[in-house]
Amino acid sequence: SASIISALSRAICIAVFRTGYRLRVEGLQHVPSHGPLILVANHCSYFDAFLLAASLPPRICQHIFYLGFEWFFRHPILAWWGRGVRVIPVDMDNYLMRALQASALVLKQGKVLCVFPEGERSVDGKVRPFLKGVGILVRELKIPVLPAHISGSFEAWPRGQSLPRLHRIRVRFGSMAMPGALLAEEGPCGGDDYETIVMRLRERVIALGRETTGST
Repeated sequence: SASIISALSRAICIAVFRTGYRLRVEGLQHVPSHGPLILVANHCSYFDAFLLAASLPPRICQHIFYLGFEWFFRHPILAWWGRGVRVIPVDMDNYLMRALQASALVLKQGKVLCVFPEGERSVDGKVRPFLKGVGILVRELKIPVLPAHISGSFEAWPRGQSLPRLHRIRVRFGSMAMPGALLAEEGPCGGDDYETIVMRLRERVIALGRETTGST
């Protein structure tokens, strides 16, 4: 069943990253026990979704869905595995509205949606601009957002490198944010509320990467 595939995949991720990559997780006190919730993180390598699965508490891992690139799950084995770990395969470039509808359905069921708002892996390790889709979900559904920052995954497996190498990795979770608070706080402004939300979420993710104190 899906829950068995998910639990087994998570166990493998924990074993690999905690031993081979000395994974350190910080800020778990900010992670709630249930949704609805959108988890946003920076995206530097193929490891990132697996790192979040290895970092999150088990109580929430059985309720998390991931937005994944549709082309990656065209192979039958990957498609089968993707269904088991609750990946929603989407083509954000051509079918943004369909992706938003699938995401909204998951969130309305009280689940957790994991999104990498940059839309693709960073080419230099720096956080790219966030796409507008997450802002639409946050604003229209009034869903809280949990920001996270992954450091070390770019060094472990950057774009253009065929195989990963060992490098220490850290995942840090920040405090939750409601859409109203994101719009009310000082910070960069976009052309509309959706853009403003994603710009300020990006700032929060970047700030988590700068912090060096506090661990869990």
